[in-house]
Amino acid sequence: MTTTDVANEVAALEQERIAAMMAADETTVPRVEKLLSEDYCHIHPNGRVDDKATHLAMLARGIGRARQVSRDNVRVLVHGDTAVLIGRLVSGLNKTEMTSSQTWVRQDGAWKLVSNQATNITPPAQ
Repeated sequence: MTTTDVANEVAALEQERIAAMMAADETTVPRVEKLLSEDYCHIHPNGRVDDKATHLAMLARGIGRARQVSRDNVRVLVHGDTAVLIGRLVSGLNKTEMTSSQTWVRQDGAWKLVSNQATNITPPAQ
């Protein structure tokens, strides 16, 4: 599998995760859960850190489900069985802009998301 193949596969999995988050229905949690590693770590823009169980519990309660998400300037850096997806993310009705990174690792032949971090983009100080 070439680096381009891996980058395309990981980008497609990330789109699958976003689609599940946007569905905001009973399919969201199982669709997201199958993409996450057991030791998944979610770092929110405010600095809070959640593990897999906490993240999925929040999604089950409807917290953190994205109603609108768009991505651009996405790059995928591939290093063997690790791929890091970096790009701009615009989320929610208020169009919150963030830079995000997702780290995917191939585990037992399948790509799993091990870490997700989003950082709010703030305008430069005047």
